[in-house]
Amino acid sequence: MGSTVSIEPITRRNALVFKAVRLRALQDAPTAFGSTYAQTARLTDDDWRRRAEEWNGERSASFDARPGRAGFSRR
Repeated sequence: MGSTVSIEPITRRNALVFKAVRLRALQDAPTAFGSTYAQTARLTDDDWRRRAEEWNGERSASFDARPGRAGFSRR
């Protein structure tokens, strides 16, 4: 069975998960983004929650992809 990926919008609820992913990505590939690890690490949790709100609106949408669960359940 192949691996699955879960794709979810970045929201206030999961903004801190995205923060952790972005900081790790900046360590792995420091030139892949328009900011440095040091700049990004200074952002507060509230900054990340505000960003999540700004990134999802009438003119934009941001998503987070991560390993998902195999299969699904119907409710």
